[in-house]
Amino acid sequence: MTELCVGIDVAGGGGDRCVFAVCERTWQPVMEVDEDGDEISVKQDYYRLQYLEALDVGGKYPDIVDRLSTLIDRVQARQRGLERLVRRLPRGVPRVDVFIDATGLGGPVAQELDMVRGYPVTHVTFTATNILLNHHDGTVSYGKSAMVHRLTQLLSTGRLVLPRGVTYKALYEELASYEKKQAAGSQRWTFNAAGNKFDDRVIAVALASMQSQGHGSVEEAAVDAFTGFDGSGWNTPLERQGGSW
Repeated sequence: MTELCVGIDVAGGGGDRCVFAVCERTWQPVMEVDEDGDEISVKQDYYRLQYLEALDVGGKYPDIVDRLSTLIDRVQARQRGLERLVRRLPRGVPRVDVFIDATGLGGPVAQELDMVRGYPVTHVTFTATNILLNHHDGTVSYGKSAMVHRLTQLLSTGRLVLPRGVTYKALYEELASYEKKQAAGSQRWTFNAAGNKFDDRVIAVALASMQSQGHGSVEEAAVDAFTGFDGSGWNTPLERQGGSW
């Protein structure tokens, strides 16, 4: 079954953009070796970026929330169509995973979408750790190094396919400029866009391809596994470029 997943990065000012990303998620069987040395078949998640929009944050936040609401409605409508084709389900709100960066200024936007407008939004707070932790209240703490590790792994193995073309040029530029840096005199690593560049598109895509593991679970991600992005040779081009939403 094809599923649609949404990632939203809320602008923090200073030229940052609020970005809305949609990934198509499918599950494919792969063979793995369990702790007893036996081969077992498990399902693994694969993603295709289908849509990416940088919203104009020059307006008021209610305008941003209105646009995000419209986009979520359209994603739900498309997911409903996919479900009817496969399962012939009755009318209702389809299951669409919506992950929003609720760190800082993203918190009020996440609350408006979730508590006021009734969208099933998962609040994600980024931390300086190397783990992904799903809390019992449904929120998620996501270590920046864990995010980078997973995104690098998805791209390098072809489990996340990115479209090509001028529409996505800014995304590739952000990926190429993303860097890991150790603070002077500290053991703490930071993961951000180099210089005065932005990483809002990277964050939105990372959220749209984030796999929640279940309440109370922890996903370890070694900081040393970071390999960086070079913007080339990740995967084959897509024929379609996202379409309109």
